[in-house]
Amino acid sequence: MIKYICGDNMRDIEKGRKKIRFKLVKILLKIIVRKPKILFLGDEFPKDKPYMFLVNHCGKKSPLKMDLYFKNDFRIWGIYEMTLGFKSVRKYLITTYYHQKRHLPKWLSWLVGTIVSPLVSAYYLGMRIIPTYTDIRFAKTIKETIDSVEKNRSIMIFPEDSSEGYKKEIPAFFSGFAMALDKLYEKGYDLDLYVGYLLKKKNTFVVMSPKKYSELKEQYKTNDELSEAMRQQMNSLVDFDTKKYAKENNIKIRKVR
Repeated sequence: MIKYICGDNMRDIEKGRKKIRFKLVKILLKIIVRKPKILFLGDEFPKDKPYMFLVNHCGKKSPLKMDLYFKNDFRIWGIYEMTLGFKSVRKYLITTYYHQKRHLPKWLSWLVGTIVSPLVSAYYLGMRIIPTYTDIRFAKTIKETIDSVEKNRSIMIFPEDSSEGYKKEIPAFFSGFAMALDKLYEKGYDLDLYVGYLLKKKNTFVVMSPKKYSELKEQYKTNDELSEAMRQQMNSLVDFDTKKYAKENNIKIRKVR
């Protein structure tokens, strides 16, 4: 039986968040990782109902900043290898994250991965992860997503294809989020879909106006069409001028809360 360090349900995750090692790593991360700002181009995230938020991964920055500073109740889709314990985390960091995606030399990937894996695996004890898969086990991801929405928890997803590294402009999307939206719709949940982009240098999440999945379903006939449309929307924010927009619309770019 596979044991997940971040658990398959919120009880396991909350237990992880109460552990001393998780709390210590979180304190350290809050010193290192800056609190982001956020700019909404339309309605803000609702406080009384679940929604889905698509955003670029920006290396490890988006999931970390969201878990550290977003206060609403949510779950994050994350690769399952990072939820299987220290050995799996170390292997993934060395071979996939640092070497394949960050393009570090093998020796440096081994060194950095070996150094940071104890901290990363300790923090993953309490990260609100829903494990994702590329095979038939993806049905498990969908089920846990539905369970989370039924408990009024929102879903945060990084749909970009980062197999060749994290690009400023997203080259391709995986359509798993569209499958999840469709299954949720069948269950009676017509979620608002938000698309955003973390501007790395400005440390700011820019979030577009949301659309109901029912509206998107009418507009785009297949999951691939919807996925491509959302990719283009995300890429339209790559060079977004936040200061100009805020000034023209007389709004303030605020810290995440």
